[in-house]
Order: sequence, then structure tokens, then C-alpha cells
Amino acid sequence: MEVDATCDRISIIKDGRLVSTLVANDLRHSESKEWMIEFSTTEDYNRFNERVGDTKLFFVTKALPKRNRVNVSIKDMFVNEFIAELSTYGINFFTEIKFTLEDYFMKFYDKNTQVQEGGIVNAVNSDVNHV
Repeated sequence: MEVDATCDRISIIKDGRLVSTLVANDLRHSESKEWMIEFSTTEDYNRFNERVGDTKLFFVTKALPKRNRVNVSIKDMFVNEFIAELSTYGINFFTEIKFTLEDYFMKFYDKNTQVQEGGIVNAVNSDVNHV
């Protein structure tokens, strides 16, 4: 979207109510990233998933066992440890999943997501006026 490239602040309105306000740069420079990893073997996939419970560095957001794939969320400050951990597994690929303004927007308009209206959710600056 061009909105995040041209705007400093972005607000989401749903059903006539302000539900979120964010600074556009915060979306682009988020400290948490999501990665997709495909393991070479089912054994590597299973071993990784067993390891997830032992670590606080990252957590699985989506698992696709038939494809030996997982999506994980990790803070930038732990990326080196994360890559070191991945080096102990057979991996076909891993790639960052970019979080876009459209993804953020759809969190509020997805029928399966419930948003408390009338307030500011995940607002970057709490001095924004409520509607």
C-alpha cells in the first residue's frame, strides 16, 4: 500500500469508531519479526518443535507438519541466537515474512478477530483523542 509510504500516522476506523492508531515507521521497523522455516526432514521438524518449549527466544505462530514448516516470531535482539539454533537442523529454506499495513488492517476487519471498539488498540501515542 502507498498509505504507509506517505503517512506519518495511520488510524483504523471500524463501525464508526477509532480502533487503532500507529506511527507508520513503527510498522516498518517493528522489533519483532516473523520467519518461515522449512526443515529438510520430519525428524528435524519434530526436534525443532520439541525445542521450542525449552526456549524463550522465539515462539511458533503456525505449524504445517505435512510440509515440515513452521512460522516463528522472534525479537530482533535474539536473531543471532535464533540463526545459531537453526544451524543445528537440516533446513531447506528460511525467509522473513514481511508484516504489511494490509496485514495490520485485516486484524481489525477479519471476522474471526474481535476488537474492542471505542478505544485505541496498540496505539503508539496515548495522547491521541478518543472518538
